[in-house]
Amino acid sequence: MSLTSYQRGRLGEEIAAEYLQERGYKIVQRNLRILRAEIDIVAKQNDTVIFVEVKTRSNEEYGSGVEYISQRKQNQCIKAAMAYMKKGEGIRFDVISILLDPKTKSVVKIQHIRNAFSCK
Repeated sequence: MSLTSYQRGRLGEEIAAEYLQERGYKIVQRNLRILRAEIDIVAKQNDTVIFVEVKTRSNEEYGSGVEYISQRKQNQCIKAAMAYMKKGEGIRFDVISILLDPKTKSVVKIQHIRNAFSCK
């Protein structure tokens, strides 16, 4: 049985959170909803707060998850992050793209792009 897009997205967020924690990031918050936007993961590394958008796919027929971060989504993330931030902290926007095997639901590929986009 295949996963619904909601189930696939939640599984991808779990995988991304584990991936980040294994690399020394502290997960501060998941599924932050602020200013009509949702940020999948808010993490911290040293003095930098990282806002992570996770895109999970079961194939790359129409492109990777990274290619699906629209300018509109970037702008929503930036506005939400600015509302969330405290003075004196650095900020970074990362994207994690996860490709799952549609049959086994196991991870085929994880792509982590640091500084995927920035405040302009």
